[in-house]
This record gives sequence, C-alpha cells and structure tokens, in this order.
Amino acid sequence: MDNFEQNQEQPSGHFAPNPSPFLELTPLSIEYLREVAKWARFLSIVGLIGIGLSVIAYIFLGVTLSAAPLALDDTGAAKGMAGVTGLMFIPGVIIMLIYILPIWWLYQFSTKLGEAINFKNSQVLETSFQFLKKHYKFIGILVVVMLALYILLFVGAIIAGISGALINM
Repeated sequence: MDNFEQNQEQPSGHFAPNPSPFLELTPLSIEYLREVAKWARFLSIVGLIGIGLSVIAYIFLGVTLSAAPLALDDTGAAKGMAGVTGLMFIPGVIIMLIYILPIWWLYQFSTKLGEAINFKNSQVLETSFQFLKKHYKFIGILVVVMLALYILLFVGAIIAGISGALINM
C-alpha cells in the first residue's frame, strides 16, 4: 500500500529534464523490467506452442481430408478432397508464417532482457529493445494491413449490395 500512496504523491504530467546525459534505471524500474521479461517469455512460449499445435492440426487435417472420399467420379472411383485440403491449407500456413516472426521476436526480447538485467549489460539491453521494436513495428503494420482489408471488404459488400439491388429493379 505504501507504493501506491507514494505514486499518488508524484506529479503527473510534466517532469523536469534529467541533468545527467544518461538514463538511469532505478531498482524498482529494473524489477518492473524483470517482471515484463517473465510475462513476455510466457506469452511468447504460449504463442510458439499454439503455432506448433496448429501445424500438427493442419497436418492431421490434411491427411484426414485427403484420404476421405468426397464423391464418386464417372468411373465409380472415390475422389479425395485433396483440392479442398490444399485451399484450406494455404491460408493457414500463411497465417502461421506471419504469426511466427513477431512471437519469435517477443521471445528474443524476453530472453535478452533477462540476460541484460542479470548481467547488468547495456548492450544486451539495447539488443532486447531492438527485438521489442521489431515486434511492435510488425504488429503495427499487420494491424494497418488488416484494417485496410476490413475497409476493402466493407466497401466491397456495400458495392455488391447496391449492385444486387439495382439488378433486381
């Protein structure tokens, strides 16, 4: 409770510039970073396990669906679902490939941050923040791309609705 009360007494908003040319990490800041490293490692490991399970699921799905007969062709032989499986497999692989990079960078950030704190190494700390920058930059670009796709889908749906209404007139 003491920490909470101390934090409330500190002014929020404007801070005086530091007279030192260097940024110093207080013991409390280092403890916060240590906790951040643990959570980042946890989230990245969960993400990597999720990607691994997805790969296993896609392999199982591909084998199962390609072996399952879909229908009979003109000669009476069973046709497999290999074509459908391929169409389902490609987007999943693309998503996993896109997702693995930021998760790996988050894992690298957490590992390097832990090393930097344990060994008090500023160069490793800098490297850890480079991985964090890559992670957030990638996620930011991915969000922009997804928002653009959503806008395109929304505009396409409106155009399709309008054209469908005009055809029925």
